[in-house]
Amino acid sequence: MTFLKNDQSEEVLEDLYGEKDYYWYLRSQEFCETFLKPMADIINEIGGSVLDVGCGEGQLSQFIDVPYCGIDASPTAIDKARQTYHDRNASFGVFRLENFIEEWKGSLYIDDFQTVVFGGIMEVLVAPEERVRLARSYMDRFDSEYLIIYDLKRLDEAPFKSNFQLIQRISATVNLEGIPKVKRSRKILVFKR
Repeated sequence: MTFLKNDQSEEVLEDLYGEKDYYWYLRSQEFCETFLKPMADIINEIGGSVLDVGCGEGQLSQFIDVPYCGIDASPTAIDKARQTYHDRNASFGVFRLENFIEEWKGSLYIDDFQTVVFGGIMEVLVAPEERVRLARSYMDRFDSEYLIIYDLKRLDEAPFKSNFQLIQRISATVNLEGIPKVKRSRKILVFKR
């Protein structure tokens, strides 16, 4: 059974992170200061290690002071993350989110993660009826106490609230030109098991 509603092929991912540079705005100063820095502050305050599922080019890692592991299905994105953030306390791996739990088998230097982050993938990639199950499978496997969902503002948070304790919610909007309006407004949801 798959968790995905939008199964991006390797070719699509390479196009998004390659010449098309679809996610350019994630590197912008405004985006980093509005979304990534506040999320990193929460992660650093929690402490312990963090797994960033759907890390893209690893921008979150630049603000993280705890052991960090980022995974993404795009080899191009992971190559960029490794080149840009090689001096951080971070590791990056190419894995598909629906296969990572079975495939990772110690391939990363951390075995358990205090916090699991799903960055911008729940609304776009994961089937609504599978979102909680996916989050719980990661938390159970890695003995995680905290779940952070950083996603589009329109993401339905009710299923998560009925399965986890919401301890913090941040909503914000960036005014970057050149990105669709729906991608400008996001939220950060912090849950405890």
